[in-house]
Amino acid sequence: MRQLSGLDAAFLAMETRTVFGHVGSVCVVDPSTAPEPFTLERFTQVVESRLHLVPPLRRRLVDVPLGLDQPYWIEDPDFDIEFHVRELALPSPGSDRQLAEQAARLHARPLDRSRPLWEVYLIFGLRGGWVAIYSKIHHAAIDGVSGNDVLAALLDLSPEGRKLPDPPPRRTERQPGAVELLARSAVSLTGQPVRAARLAVGLLRSAPALATSQARPRLPLVDRLLGRDGEAILSQPGLRAPQTPFKR
Repeated sequence: MRQLSGLDAAFLAMETRTVFGHVGSVCVVDPSTAPEPFTLERFTQVVESRLHLVPPLRRRLVDVPLGLDQPYWIEDPDFDIEFHVRELALPSPGSDRQLAEQAARLHARPLDRSRPLWEVYLIFGLRGGWVAIYSKIHHAAIDGVSGNDVLAALLDLSPEGRKLPDPPPRRTERQPGAVELLARSAVSLTGQPVRAARLAVGLLRSAPALATSQARPRLPLVDRLLGRDGEAILSQPGLRAPQTPFKR
């Protein structure tokens, strides 16, 4: 069991009915050179055989009662690969526009927080017999660099694939009870003064940028100091990013 960082927890807290914290990608592959039929069953086997290469894919959230502390990740004791790997087909003619619209619809659905925060879809029916792979995973589980690692773990550069070492024995982890989570939170909260000190140092270092930034934080300084920890305070766009038409 491991606790989410402040920033990872912020990606969960930011979600609304119209704003999601997951990231997605679309890959288009040509199955004509596959050594065996490219089916949902075969693809599911490949993904399942490589889950040990990406440990976050087996972890799910456990919330602390009353929201007194940041959530924890645990190994999902009821993990079901068939919930996460799915298939669908585009209607004829299977154009790029249809694929884009389908990916947009899939991306607009929130992830189920009672399960590991990821899904993969095989999308058949593309022109030329090609197949699309749409995947989405929550930003609380991975960052941008880790997202590339996920694709590298699941995909191969040649039709023959690559030989992988045998996966280690799967760990089983029970879900902690409310009392245990509250006890962990009590211990964690004792470190708040240290976190506040780190945040104060960070604010002092950024004071010149705060004074000259055109996008100053709307919250007063005291509100920033009362944040849970330094990682939970998201940087304001004017502090680092250059001026571009997209900065709004």
